[in-house]
Amino acid sequence: MEQAADKMFSSTADFLRTELNAAVDDFQLLQAMNKAALHKYKDLTKTTQVIGGALEALEDQYKDLAPILAQLDDIEENVNNLEQAAFKLDSFCKQLEQKLKSLETK
Repeated sequence: MEQAADKMFSSTADFLRTELNAAVDDFQLLQAMNKAALHKYKDLTKTTQVIGGALEALEDQYKDLAPILAQLDDIEENVNNLEQAAFKLDSFCKQLEQKLKSLETK
């Protein structure tokens, strides 16, 4: 009976030792995963900071270009107005030419 009890306690101790080792392995794996995630988040933070800096630089460049872009918009509008005026002038010149031809034929 004593041997059976020793065997039972020994088997129970082996079982508990195995379970504890499995738990330790799980915690070690979890710790390794947390470290990997920490490094990944640090890398992502650095990347985000670089992107943020680049975005600020682009915003500054846009602010510098904004007056020039506004001038280009004004120039485009003026060119469109000139083009319309040129079409009207061309039409008027054609009408005058037709009137002149009609007067010459009379």
